[in-house]
Parts: sequence; structure tokens; C-alpha cells
Amino acid sequence: MTKHGCLIFYTICTIIAYSMICLPQAGAVAEEFPGSTVLVLCYHSIQPQVKPGKKHSDTLSQKRFVEQIEYLRTHGYHPISFQDLAKASQGVKELPSKPVLLSFDDGYLSYYDFVVPILKQYGYPSMVAIVGAWVEKKPPEDVPEKLMTWRQIRQLANNPLVTVVSHSYDLHKTRQYTPQGNVAPVVAVRGYLANQKRYETEKEYRRKLELDFQRQEKLFVRHIGKAPEAIVWPYGYYTKISMQVARNRGVNYQFSLDENDFGPARLKEGAKINRLLISNYPITSFIRNIKKLKVLRAPIRAMQVDLDLVFNPDSEKKTDENLGKLIDRMVQIGVNTVFLQAFSDAEDTGDIQYVYFQNRVMPVRADILGHVVNQISIRQINVFACMPAPGIVFQYQDFNNRLRVMKSEGGKVQQNSSRCKAPAPLSEKATGRVAMLYEDLAARTKISGILFQDNVYLTKWEDHQRLGFKALKKQTGKEFVFSSDPVFNEQWAKFKTPELFSFTEKMADSVRKYRPDALFARNLYPALPGSDNTQVRFSQDYDQFLKNYDYVVIMAYPGMEQVAKPERWLKNLSSKTLENPLAKQKTVFKLQAYNPRRKQWIDDRLLVQQIRSVLGSGIMHLAYYPDNFWEQKPAADIIRMEMSAN
Repeated sequence: MTKHGCLIFYTICTIIAYSMICLPQAGAVAEEFPGSTVLVLCYHSIQPQVKPGKKHSDTLSQKRFVEQIEYLRTHGYHPISFQDLAKASQGVKELPSKPVLLSFDDGYLSYYDFVVPILKQYGYPSMVAIVGAWVEKKPPEDVPEKLMTWRQIRQLANNPLVTVVSHSYDLHKTRQYTPQGNVAPVVAVRGYLANQKRYETEKEYRRKLELDFQRQEKLFVRHIGKAPEAIVWPYGYYTKISMQVARNRGVNYQFSLDENDFGPARLKEGAKINRLLISNYPITSFIRNIKKLKVLRAPIRAMQVDLDLVFNPDSEKKTDENLGKLIDRMVQIGVNTVFLQAFSDAEDTGDIQYVYFQNRVMPVRADILGHVVNQISIRQINVFACMPAPGIVFQYQDFNNRLRVMKSEGGKVQQNSSRCKAPAPLSEKATGRVAMLYEDLAARTKISGILFQDNVYLTKWEDHQRLGFKALKKQTGKEFVFSSDPVFNEQWAKFKTPELFSFTEKMADSVRKYRPDALFARNLYPALPGSDNTQVRFSQDYDQFLKNYDYVVIMAYPGMEQVAKPERWLKNLSSKTLENPLAKQKTVFKLQAYNPRRKQWIDDRLLVQQIRSVLGSGIMHLAYYPDNFWEQKPAADIIRMEMSAN
């Protein structure tokens, strides 16, 4: 046996002996993965020793790596090859129980020198993803070790236990994507071209991806004799456009790294396959992570912030200083989520005429949203952009009265008196225009999701227009008539309820084009849960909201409802809300920190009592509105214990 072989044999024996003492012993095989699923583990560099620290937290020590392989071996897991996964996704092969695919990113030399020989001893297959430009030219200076050469990669490509796939040709890097200079992974965003003072177009973004796939394909054919069958997206980021480009090049297997998606990935040809990132943590953490077959959402602790408070029209420097103060406050309170108003309503009139991001539809007050979202999210705080829909005021002549929400008053149909009620959600042209706005928002920012504002409703007197009447007749066979008949009013409301769901789903699809993993929440008035006339009054339905959105944000504002005993009212509302089994995981109670009727802030201690009342009733997710960092309202030191996600 060679010296190298002796070292590997000694390493395995030592760790097997250790695992017999320290690891949970094999017993009954755990429950198999549901359906056609596979657990895909993502590894990087494997080193003899790893120094503690965050610089290369994804680098594993050899000892910990073999501990993990031993755990898989002794607990009923079955490592499979990429070819096994591909055939299973096509429905032509059945996978064993608890299948696992071992994947290795970047093509480090330790994969060739240590990993492959170790896995050969077990008879386990694996997959390695190569960045073409790193091998051809020069890798970044901060990579933890040397990379394999093309000669070594070609040798592995002929190994039946190894599959070589693409990690892009040269997309494994970041680029500027805001005017303020923030950077993000290339695939994740459309870039900002600072020298031209403009954003990359969709056509340019798509072409960049297409050229990268072409170059990688030529490189693979030249060096290993065949084009890559799969793409491991750099940093795990992807978009619908990038997935489409890959499929057009014949790459139907695409791997991601969605942090919120634990457990086995469901296999479907042409769909992305999620992986679990493995870091240099003790074996107990490894066991805990691979057993997370279903992830329960962490409790939300959110504040809602108006971007008008941050923006200083006279100074970019002052705007950035204001943002710093806001972030310091978020960190001090300990929230893990912010609902961030993406439009300008500085005078609090409800007439939305400007937004804070470049787009094709509305005037821009200042292009700062992408920068603000970036600076907040790097603090591990999720950002939901608050957007009114359909409440957008368009400053375009072609957006005439026919496309606005119409209201019947005294038997006559006329333009709604509220400028916020525009455009009409039942108008295809209007819907298309709003969808463009949402798409541009997603292309410019790294938001976690969207919070549809509370003006997404239609009363029983709205939306009285030709398109709605025609659709109603098709669905019910009845002509629309102005009537006080409660039965007809209920039919009219029930017709509009799914139409509003359809409207917001179109907006969500526009966002998913660039933010495929975005979450969607919708505001709801507090009297709606359990109310008999919910649909008739607003064309809204709480139970249906829970089915259609990731979160439902109930505006639990005792002051707005002018209730005499706020805590009792909140407890009753909480109890009524929790009657639906989906409510606990999906309902956010948003409390009122300021009473606009009285034009005064809620007493901080009273707010805390209300928060405790809601938590004591069993509500999991909490938010409050508004927050004002200028006035330090509410007081951070008083609400911190209840509002901190820590």
C-alpha cells in the first residue's frame, strides 16, 4: 500500500473508531424521504486542519468529513450518482430509501487528492462543479486552496464514481447593481453600469448568460469530451431567466442553495434542485440539519418603516446617515424583518405619485431602494417591500378613466373619488402596467418579499365597469344590476374576491422572474376574520388569504377601531383568528404604535401590554407600525424584549 493509501486507511479507521463511541448508534432505519426526493449535500474544500473563523466557514476538516460519511453509512442513507438522480427525475429509475447526492463546488485539489480516494473506499459516487474561467485563467485570491488542473479533471471525468458538471464559466463573482455601489452575485441581479449611469437591460442580462453557457460548453467539450449536463448556480442564486437560458442550452438539471428550504429536494426534470450547504460544524449540527425534513418558520418580529423618513432630498450623504441611524435602531431592537415602504407618500395623503426605484411606469423620487434593501439585508434582516396594489396613481395620459376603479353612487357609475383606487384590477391593460412596475422592483433590489398594502380591496360598490360585468355574466349567467338584494351583492363580491387573488398573483409572478424565492404577504383589516359580511364589504376572505399567501398581516389597530378595551379586543381577535389551522404559521399581528385619529403615539408600556396580550393568546408573528427613528418612537429599551427575534 502506498504512503498516500496508508494515510487514507488510517484516517478512516481512526474516525470509525471515534464514531463508535461518539455517534448515535444505528438502529431502526428512519422514515424514508417523501415521494421522489433526494437529499443533496453541498461541500467545498476539505482540509487536514481548519482554523476557527468565518473566512472559510464552508471548509471542512478531513476528520469531520469522514465523520459525516460514516454517519450516513451507519444510519441507512444511500449515496447515489448524478445519473441516478437524472433517471429518477425522468421517472425511469426508482431511487433507494433515503438517497443522498454528495456534491462538491469549485473543483479544489483536495477533492482529487482526498475526497475521491476516500469515497472510493466506501464505493460512494459524487459530483463536482467546475468554474471554467478559474481553471483557464486565475481563481480569486481568497480561495482556500489550489484548484485541479484540466488533466486531473479529465481523469476524474472518466471515473465511474464521479460526474463533472458546470459551476458557470465566469459567473462566480459579484458586480455593482445600485448607483450607490452595492454589489451582488452576477446571476442574482441586473447590473448597474456606472460608466453609463444606467441599469443593464433584460436583453443584455440574458445575452451575458447565454455567452457564458456557450463558453463553458466549448471548454468542457475540448477538455473532457462532452458538454455539461447540469449547472450548479454560483452562490446558489438563480432567476427564471437564468433557468430558461440553461434549458435552452440543454442543461435541464440545475442546483441551488435556498437557505429557507431544508431537507430532501423534490425531483422534477427542468426544475431547480435545492442543496444543503455543509459547514465546519460538529457532527451533532450535521445530524440536526439533515434531519430537517420540514422547516417551521421562525417567529417574525417586524417593524414597518416609511422610506420618506430616510430620504433627504438635499443630500445623498444625509440620506445615508439617516439609513445608518435606522439600521442601528433595527439592530438595537432586534427585529428580523422590516416592512419597507417602496413608494413616496411624504404628506400622508394616500396619493402615490412617486416610487424609490427606477422603472418603466412611474416617476422616481430617488433611486435608493436597492441600496437601502442591500444595507439592511446584509445585517440578516429580511426586507418586504410594501407596495400598494391596485392603489397606484399613474401620471400618464393614456391611463384614462376607463382603466381606473369605477364606483356606483346613486345608480350612476363614475370614477372613484379616491385617487388611490387606480388602476382597475379587472382591466388587462391596467394589470399589465402594474406588473411591469413589480418586475422592475424585483430586478433592482434583493427583497425577501412583497407586502401588498391594505388598499387591495373592492367594496360592493366597486369595480363597476364593462369588463367586470361581462366576466360576471359568464360566471353566473346574470346581468349586473344596481341592487340592494343581499343575495346578488354576495354573488358580486364572491366574483371579485378571486379576481383580486388573480391580480396579486400576476404581480407575484412578475416579482418571481428575478426573485424566485420571494414570499408574499397581504394586509387585512382587523374586523375581517370570522366576519359574516367580509366578502360583501371588501371582496376579501381571511381563510382564502391563508391559502393564497405566505403570510396574512392583520392590522390589529385598537385605536383605529376605537375600542374601549384594547387588550380584550386583541385577545378576542387572536382567538377568532387562530380557529383556522393555518393561522399560527401564517398570520402576522401588526399593532398600532401611533394613533392618527388623536395624532399621538401609543404609550410604550401600553403597546408592550398589547404585545403580551397577543403573544399570550398564541399568535406567533408580530409587527408594529409605524416606526420613527427621528423621535425614537416607540422606545427601543421598552419594547426590545418583546420585539427582539433573539
